[in-house]
Amino acid sequence: MVLAETTVALRVARPPAPEPAPERDAEAEVPGGVDRLPRNRFGQARILRVLVARELRRKLSSVWFYLVASGACLIAAMVGSGFVRGFATESVLVSRNPLAVVDAFVLAFLGAVLGLRLAAAMSWEREHGTLEVLLSGPVRWTTLVLSKFAVELVVLAVLLLLYSAYVAIGRPLGTAVVDAGGLAGLWLTAPLVLPLMGLGLLVSAGLGGVRLAVTAYILALGFLGAIEAATAWLNLQSPETMALSALYIRSALNAAGEWLFWLSPLAYLGDLFRVAAADMAVGPERSLAAAGLASGLIALSVLVAARRGVS
Repeated sequence: MVLAETTVALRVARPPAPEPAPERDAEAEVPGGVDRLPRNRFGQARILRVLVARELRRKLSSVWFYLVASGACLIAAMVGSGFVRGFATESVLVSRNPLAVVDAFVLAFLGAVLGLRLAAAMSWEREHGTLEVLLSGPVRWTTLVLSKFAVELVVLAVLLLLYSAYVAIGRPLGTAVVDAGGLAGLWLTAPLVLPLMGLGLLVSAGLGGVRLAVTAYILALGFLGAIEAATAWLNLQSPETMALSALYIRSALNAAGEWLFWLSPLAYLGDLFRVAAADMAVGPERSLAAAGLASGLIALSVLVAARRGVS
């Protein structure tokens, strides 16, 4: 009897078995031991490097990267074959860089694609709950936003390197050779697409769904494009044939155009084609203005993302 009571007492005093730890989502893991790094500026620099390296490995090994690179080279090959046929049948005046217009289309294409990807970048993280995991550690909003833009900036540079190598080695113009000046012009005009990418990042920072962010990005570009088109159309009209209200609208659009010339990503995209069509070099002040606008959009994205939060 005493032995039975002792056994019962031991069973009652036995501590409960610990509950199994919940499984963690592999996508939500903080990469590379980021959660053990300090929150000071040196720790944030290391976190930025870890985040960029992780995202860069994933993007450069994806199918879309090779499809975009192949598409850019295919555009040059198709237009180059047209040039070769023109050289064989007609007397054609060859400009300093016969692929300047093609370069403009390629840059606009790459800027639009990377802008769309940036529009979906943070909204995807917010939609899948990984923002909360990252920000529960030492990662700051500034570091996170900078990492998203830095990754796409490196991807843009790699794509341009591949395209430049194809133009220089593949010779889409046949025996005609694009010299170093033509290739330099491609890289000098590349900053003009940075505001397009910055706009995508800003949209992604403030919206929570991928579809919503991509739709908002496209609508924003459409709205800016409609303003540009309406301004150009009204300026072509004769004042004698215009109503008074149309004159007021034209005046208002022209006044807004002075600001949009510096603040609209599409204005820099228009400069890209104007420079290519006139076979001119882009001015350094315009490239610096594009880089400054992109930097301002990144800074605004940090504020918007912090205000929006992780949900």
